[in-house]
Amino acid sequence: MATLLASAIVVEATPLAGDKVQGELAGISAESLQIATADGVRQLPLTGLKSVSIAGATPSSQSGEIAVELIDGSQLRVERYQVAKGEVTVGAGDMSLTGPANTVKWVRFRSLEKEPAIQQGWDQLLQREFAGDCLAFTKEVDGALVLERLEGAVGAIDDQVVEFTYQGDTLRPKRERVLGLIYLVAKRDIGATVGSVLLKDGSTLAASSLELAGDKLRVTTGSGWTAELPADRLLGLDFGSSNITYLSDLKPTTVEVEPYYGATLDSERQTYLPRMDEDHHGAPLKLVDQAPALKGLALRSRTKLVYRFDKPYKRLRAMAGIAEHVRNSVVSPHLVLSISSDRKKLLERDVTGDDAPFEIDLDLEGVQRLTIVVDYGKSQDVADFLQLCNARLTK
Repeated sequence: MATLLASAIVVEATPLAGDKVQGELAGISAESLQIATADGVRQLPLTGLKSVSIAGATPSSQSGEIAVELIDGSQLRVERYQVAKGEVTVGAGDMSLTGPANTVKWVRFRSLEKEPAIQQGWDQLLQREFAGDCLAFTKEVDGALVLERLEGAVGAIDDQVVEFTYQGDTLRPKRERVLGLIYLVAKRDIGATVGSVLLKDGSTLAASSLELAGDKLRVTTGSGWTAELPADRLLGLDFGSSNITYLSDLKPTTVEVEPYYGATLDSERQTYLPRMDEDHHGAPLKLVDQAPALKGLALRSRTKLVYRFDKPYKRLRAMAGIAEHVRNSVVSPHLVLSISSDRKKLLERDVTGDDAPFEIDLDLEGVQRLTIVVDYGKSQDVADFLQLCNARLTK
């Protein structure tokens, strides 16, 4: 049953397919979002949603000085950060979040926007592996700030002091002297997420559960953090990262390319390989009468891709067609596109330079292997540049 909000929040929900739904947010559960519209309450399954925006909500130009990243991918911008007895409490204004200390990936206590050299050093530290926790600080050498670090174990933290054990000694440096901490995180299970909660201050929470509590949104993250977020801090909800997987983000198990006249040089063969999120000239993917696509595949004939799925998907969707830049070539492009599952052929059709872009929407229920073949047509492989724009798998 929907939990009613004390004060109405007007939202616009964008589904993976179909028209947007506008109305007052009436409730949310583990399975669906409820929106009160002029025609009654609409129940929208979370698995069928792309995003939900809050009417009138805009990103804030101000955010907390402290940046935190959790092991589930949540990123927080906060004003307070304290650790006691293995529990972390962070917050900003009237917002507060709590969670286990062993789920914090790192915390940085000040912005490095005006310190590019220190920012670069910090980014490099984040890429390294340490035997223990890492305490990063800056010190002045010959008139310039340099980044230094110690390896040890982080203890309690309050607004004034960071407790840190280094080579058997317990240090208590003032927090203002500490740039940040990178935690040694033991491997642990992370709960599946249903979507991301976006806040006006730029924070993002990877939510495993969502619930309305009066005029607040109660969130539990995949790493076990909990928060009750005031409605006026919300920017929106993003379900795309949980419900959508772009083909260009998956690594195919098989990639085969076969130019019509063969390729004697490896460099020549490279020009036929699939391109991810760009065309074969490094430009954005673009079909005629369509906006440029940020995601997708660019394929030449003859190409064969095979994907094996480790999770279930319901549909494959994409906008397909000949790349705009070759539609009017002297030799008209002509190729054959086929898409097959492990059991049957899902689609086969000729694609030419005269064809308008067309939508692909295929049922993948029970499919574990997907094969995409772009084959020669009547023009051999001349100007055969196919684009599968925003090719995505939906749950």
